[in-house]
Amino acid sequence: MNKLAIKDQQSKVATLLETYKASIASALPKHITPERMIRVALTAMTKQPDLLYCTRHSIIEAVMTAGQLGLMPDSVLGEAYLIPFNNKRKGVKEAQLIIGYRGLCALAMRSGMVRSVQARAVFAANSVTPNGEQGDLFEYEMGLEERLKHVPNGVKDQNYITHFYAIVKFNNGGHVLNVMTRQEVEKIRNESANYAYSQNKEGTIWGKHFEEMGAKTVLRRLMKYVPLSPELQKAVGMDEAADLGNQNLGAEIMQDPSTPEDVKDEYYAEAEYVQYTEVKEQEQEAKEVTQTKVTEATANLEALLKKKKQ
Repeated sequence: MNKLAIKDQQSKVATLLETYKASIASALPKHITPERMIRVALTAMTKQPDLLYCTRHSIIEAVMTAGQLGLMPDSVLGEAYLIPFNNKRKGVKEAQLIIGYRGLCALAMRSGMVRSVQARAVFAANSVTPNGEQGDLFEYEMGLEERLKHVPNGVKDQNYITHFYAIVKFNNGGHVLNVMTRQEVEKIRNESANYAYSQNKEGTIWGKHFEEMGAKTVLRRLMKYVPLSPELQKAVGMDEAADLGNQNLGAEIMQDPSTPEDVKDEYYAEAEYVQYTEVKEQEQEAKEVTQTKVTEATANLEALLKKKKQ
């Protein structure tokens, strides 16, 4: 991408966000202004220019959803991230909103029933790194008497992460604990559409922020035991949908009076394309089933004729 093309696209996206300024403002909590949300979103897109070429409705929906959740899509804060996703099924590039572990922590605390939230990585648990550094002391026990002890020893290289854990303490004195190994987290990472289908895995959010994404993953698994506010429930659902590559942002703004007709046309054209693709896939599947049956029948007939000759 040349600089002039990127600058031109930035101007178009800035104009698009300005068109929806009133709608964005209505979705935001009082402590966030629409000007600040738009500025943060544009900064995120400047850092990752592929976002500028995502479908317009997915860009707007991602920004508005971040606003509804009261999370800033800023990689510095780590509450949420805007990322580009190549939706091969639709044949387009879409903006997706990925919730960070700090965002999940903030939403859990807002429920009013949670006293504290922790999500951390453990480095070289109870071992020595190849560089001769002593790893973290890490002990835990599950069951009726859960306990966890983690003493960091200064190792910070994410290549030496061995475990992730999350603890949520409630106002009533209770708590819930979850521990995952690095291998368990990497399995989830490898099944995530944004990572699995990327040609540049180091450039993905998992590649850039493995520690934060791992902490978010172990915390998200713990959310099923935490009282879910509507915002937290929506955040967890969206994050799981993003892993599967079907976040499908855009549906809500079709009802927004600010949405231009050409944006609506763009959205519905994608929906028609997906429907057409599904029909073709079903036809191909039926054809393959028929071909399999024909092949089996032919093989059976040949075996029968061969048997009769004998």
